Amino acid sequence: MQHTTNVSQSQAKIQINSQIDGFFKTFNIGTLLDRAGIRKRHGYRVSSLIKTIFTLPFIGKNFFRGIVINDDVGFGKDAAYEVLKCSRYNWRKLILTLAVKLYEVV
Repeated sequence: MQHTTNVSQSQAKIQINSQIDGFFKTFNIGTLLDRAGIRKRHGYRVSSLIKTIFTLPFIGKNFFRGIVINDDVGFGKDAAYEVLKCSRYNWRKLILTLAVKLYEVV
């Protein structure tokens, strides 16, 4: 019974990840990140970091369980914190531009 539960949970994660990938492609999140000045000079790609952070609530994990103690993530907690706390990034522009794109769809 435990094996069936694990398989269904992993299938749900795969489905959620594919839906989030579709959302990021449809709304060109990578381009929006670049236009908002949200870039990294080295290391893991910003769009992958944001996608991982964005996915956490949908798979039922908080930041600590999803990134800090999770060894399956390809980056460390420092990279995630660096992206989130950088004052040079224009988060407001990113959110407003995304809101306009979402509004145009509706």
